[in-house]
Amino acid sequence: AAFQNISFMEQLNRFLQIVGFTEFSVVVIKGCVFGMVIATVSCYHGINAMPSRTGVPKAAIRAVIQCLLFVFLLDALAAYLYWVF
Repeated sequence: AAFQNISFMEQLNRFLQIVGFTEFSVVVIKGCVFGMVIATVSCYHGINAMPSRTGVPKAAIRAVIQCLLFVFLLDALAAYLYWVF
């Protein structure tokens, strides 16, 4: 907006004309849910890690893989529910 000599409010109004409230709210809710899932899974694996030299890296790898799986499945579920309803 700064390089186009357009005010912030005008740019915001253009954005709100293109993107509806429903789409914006879905994005915000999905981001919050994904963040909570990632935090929960990571904390669970971190707390249950074995206190050894290889325990923490193994727990971190398990947490990353599970987070990717959960986020992928939740995103697919959200897309399905969004298009069905």
